[in-house]
Amino acid sequence: MLAAERRSRIIAQARRSGAVRVTDIASTLGVSEATVRRDLDSLVADGLLDKVYGGATLSSASPAGGAAIQLGVVIPAATAYYPRLLDGIRDRTDSPDDLTVNLALSRRPADPTLESIVAAERELIAGLIESGVDGLLLLPALGSRQQLNDAVRDYEAWLAGLPVPAVLMERELPSMFLAGPSTIRTAHERGAAGAVRHLSELGHRRIALLARTDTQTAELVHSGWRQAIAELDLPDDVPFLAGKSDLNWAGWTASDLDAVLTQLREQEVTGLLCHSDEDALTFVRHARSRGVAVPGDLSVVAYEDELAALAHPALTAVAPPRRQVGQLAVRTLLGLIHNAVPGTVSHLTLDPQLTIRASTTQPAGS
Repeated sequence: MLAAERRSRIIAQARRSGAVRVTDIASTLGVSEATVRRDLDSLVADGLLDKVYGGATLSSASPAGGAAIQLGVVIPAATAYYPRLLDGIRDRTDSPDDLTVNLALSRRPADPTLESIVAAERELIAGLIESGVDGLLLLPALGSRQQLNDAVRDYEAWLAGLPVPAVLMERELPSMFLAGPSTIRTAHERGAAGAVRHLSELGHRRIALLARTDTQTAELVHSGWRQAIAELDLPDDVPFLAGKSDLNWAGWTASDLDAVLTQLREQEVTGLLCHSDEDALTFVRHARSRGVAVPGDLSVVAYEDELAALAHPALTAVAPPRRQVGQLAVRTLLGLIHNAVPGTVSHLTLDPQLTIRASTTQPAGS
């Protein structure tokens, strides 16, 4: 167990009972009393505990001693999808004088694997708990259920056993066991289905999907697209085209994009859902350079709607309610902090919104 993890559990115990004893902590954590004493010395130096004979007590300067409630936030980065999520968190935390946020960015290692990303995030989260946060808002690197491996299972078990309340944003634990933190996410499957329905109502029958494959969001988009194809009785031989890996993003090459165009032509596709809108912009620009009219030859719906309105033509897009996810996550976490009932877990989904722009129209000849 890392020192940060040990110290986070010591702080959690001190906040529950007001004090900790060296012998009790050593027995609970399975470490030596000397190790516990070093941990207590570090926490005392940080102002989180006051040292007493045989242990330590919670410092009067700690959050439970009357200071502001502190929320720890871990997200992959402060770019692309996440600023609006942070806006929602700020909406709920800017006004109260007794609420502060401690933000940590989970940077991907130079040679990223799920194992290395999980290890880095665990260290960040443990550090936030050690610093004295009262609760956590997390957007962790949990991949799709197809990527569930020992490292992710261990991470899930660790998250489920955190010593402070936690809420996952835009993620769920892939294993689907009952134990675990509460979750707030976009109903991406419904957003994808809404995009397919929009294209179908315009008269499109052959509607393909271009998406990544290694995130929970991509998995839900794929599921919603596939379900809508079945429910609307559309041809089920249209292609699902896997985009670039999110873990090893190298950008699209011209040959990549030409291969996608070739598959779409061969399959007589007239409607396309593309996740994300960054990829949609790249694809549409390349398609037009190859003489494909958008939307005349191919109608395109982007998924995310961060950049879609700036494209030429402006892209019809599905927009996840990122700000509202952040707002609701804070409200849920504060409820857990103030009125926590052990074992009470909630899982909430919010519908995205479809904005119709210039990239979708009736198929040619209809």
